[in-house]
Amino acid sequence: MTIKQRFRYVFWSLVLILAPILYGMSVYDKLPATMAIHWGAQNQANGFVAKPLAVFGLPLIMLMFQVILMSVTWLNSMRKGAAQKFEKVSLSVLPVISLVIYIATIMANLNKNVNIWAIAMTIVAFVFIAIGNYLPTIPAEYNRGPLKPNWQAHPEAWKKTSRQMGFVMVGGGFACLLSLLAGAIASVVVLVVVVVAVLVVSYRGFAAAK
Repeated sequence: MTIKQRFRYVFWSLVLILAPILYGMSVYDKLPATMAIHWGAQNQANGFVAKPLAVFGLPLIMLMFQVILMSVTWLNSMRKGAAQKFEKVSLSVLPVISLVIYIATIMANLNKNVNIWAIAMTIVAFVFIAIGNYLPTIPAEYNRGPLKPNWQAHPEAWKKTSRQMGFVMVGGGFACLLSLLAGAIASVVVLVVVVVAVLVVSYRGFAAAK
């Protein structure tokens, strides 16, 4: 990415993560003193924090994670070369998640009819689809490090592994979406299967690159 593109990502990250605070402020007096911020598969709240932390603190925490992610990604690209398409997708994920989850959290605490579990699973599904779609575009030399296999010396192994992982993630994302029609338990089972499948494909790829 160019410096101009990076500043653009910083700007839109700030907007997407911090702008929803205006919504929280507009309904601040209507929110409970202790707000739910975590729910189980049956949409039962099981995690609570004080209202100021939920309305103001959580977006700031998400912004901190986004800054760390951007810094690591850009430093990584300077050392190993860029994977621009994948970087754009990965840097867009957290701000979008923050925006959706924040609004859903505020609405749920206003006793609106919000299916938090379905929203969370939908986000996970689209993250799988987005990352899986762009994973094969990452060059082999981008994936190098002391704890990683030598993909640069085995570009064909990386090409095969990245395509397989991409296929599993995209297919798994659509499976997660379809599982919402069958209920929370089915969604959990599908999610576990997808994660295990990704780990298996990764392990096989690592073994082939040794």
